[in-house]
This record gives sequence, structure tokens and C-alpha cells, in this order.
Amino acid sequence: MPIVATDCCVNMPMLVEGAGLIVPIMDAAALADAMERIKMLPVDVSKMRARASGFSVETTAPDWITLFDMLAVDWSGKEDSNLRPLPPEGSALPG
Repeated sequence: MPIVATDCCVNMPMLVEGAGLIVPIMDAAALADAMERIKMLPVDVSKMRARASGFSVETTAPDWITLFDMLAVDWSGKEDSNLRPLPPEGSALPG
């Protein structure tokens, strides 16, 4: 499905690239116009599917894990003492 989005963040053009239209924030007329225009644009389902695959859990999880690992270590290289490991899978989180 084609996307109509507002230009609300730095990454929005990258996210919508090849899959829709971006309009300025707080511009209801531009949003309405884009919603009408997008109905007339050809839809390339295979291109959209390929684009979306770059945002799957399997594709993005390793990057998120790396980021969280980097954030969990302070500048001295020691693990942050305020961070606690997750309990084993299936057990209740501590309250």
C-alpha cells in the first residue's frame, strides 16, 4: 500500500522512498492533495515489498542489539551497574 506521510523526522524521506509521498508538517491542503494524487500513481508491489524487507525484525534486530550493547557500557568500558540482566525466559519480571 502506498504511503502518504508528513516530513516529521530526519529519516522520513528514507523510509518512504519509492513507496509514497511526503508532505510538509501542518499542511492539511498538501496532505489532502497527496492522498488524492497517490490513488493515481502506479503501484509496484514487488518494489514496495523489497523496500519493506529492509525494515523487518530479522534485518533490524542485530543493529538494535548492537546499539543497546553500546549504550549499556559506560565510557570507561565497564558495564553500567544500574543495568540488570533480564530474568530467564518464561520467568516473571521482578516487581
